[in-house]
Amino acid sequence: MTRGEKQVFSDLLKQIEGDKEKDSKPEEGGEDHGESRVEAWQPSSELSHRDRSEMAHISWIFDSVLQDVRKQGKKKPKGWDADAKRAFDAQSAEDAAMENEFYDRVFSSEEISQMLASESLPMDQAIAIVVRREAAKTEAALEASVEKDDQALWEVCKDRIFSMLHHLENAQSAAASTTSTTTASDSDSTPDPTAALAELLDLPPEVPAAAVVSSLYPKMLHAAFRLLSIHFPQSALISQFRATIKSQGRAFAVLGASADLYCEMIHFTWNGCLDLPGVIMILREMEVTGVEPNKRLVGQLRYIVRHRAYDLKRHQHWKRSDEKKRREPWWDLTPNRTAIRDLIGEDGWVAKLENRLREKLAREKQAREKRERDEDWQGDSD
Repeated sequence: MTRGEKQVFSDLLKQIEGDKEKDSKPEEGGEDHGESRVEAWQPSSELSHRDRSEMAHISWIFDSVLQDVRKQGKKKPKGWDADAKRAFDAQSAEDAAMENEFYDRVFSSEEISQMLASESLPMDQAIAIVVRREAAKTEAALEASVEKDDQALWEVCKDRIFSMLHHLENAQSAAASTTSTTTASDSDSTPDPTAALAELLDLPPEVPAAAVVSSLYPKMLHAAFRLLSIHFPQSALISQFRATIKSQGRAFAVLGASADLYCEMIHFTWNGCLDLPGVIMILREMEVTGVEPNKRLVGQLRYIVRHRAYDLKRHQHWKRSDEKKRREPWWDLTPNRTAIRDLIGEDGWVAKLENRLREKLAREKQAREKRERDEDWQGDSD
């Protein structure tokens, strides 16, 4: 694809966006002050016939371009000079930017359904697009609630995050029990659990709700806890937040668990409360839920160990300079001594999680190398 063709493709994307903005712009003199930040993230679901044909054509072009670029990248000659390598890198960066521009757009559910029907969008990418779109809505609601108080943020958590699990569970139960219930009266006013989930999350009918919720739920828990601990560090809702996650049941507690969420909890428990036994409790909870550590979490534990070494060294200096300072350091208090032994002792949490992190990174490297070999083999066979 030439640079001129890419420019035409980019201009076409921008033109469609511009047409939609014109159609959605309010008339002059109209009142638009009541719109919330959440509503601003909701794309229009109405498409004209021209927009449909343009979207299908764009998807076909984009899919063809990506396949060609990937094939060319696999067949890169070995003996490139510096200028050729820079030109290839610039071309690859431009192609990656174009791909990101496509997937970062806020597509409506109707657009996603159309692209899935035409097989121009893989299901995993459709799920990722829906998750990003719904996450943006919830994050906007959370940020707006921060301007009020912690109770307002908590209400958003209950309405838009914790309720996801109840709606999903009810929808799955309803789907499993649709065996001999066709004799129910049409006037039955029992709400449809599937419709309740669809009302909370704008889901295309082809996209599985469980896949969206399993990705969206831990992301939103992390975002909500981070805002709560930063803006309201003294709030009693922080402890209630963790208790509410556990009260959902073990299956849903595991679903909501993520390394990022535990990083935020450890950061708040240590930096905000200096609660070393609390950090150990979080690590035990993380092991029960089966969450694998990441580099940030291991780095936090190493920071605690360095902090202890610095404090003890400073305490020894003070004792030598003033014999009257006989008070034991904070680290030697009984709960903290037990916690630090669990942290840095033989088979302690630091050594255990460092080993698990190394094994995890090694597995990811092997999987990445295998995937690259498979792609190279497929490219050579083409």
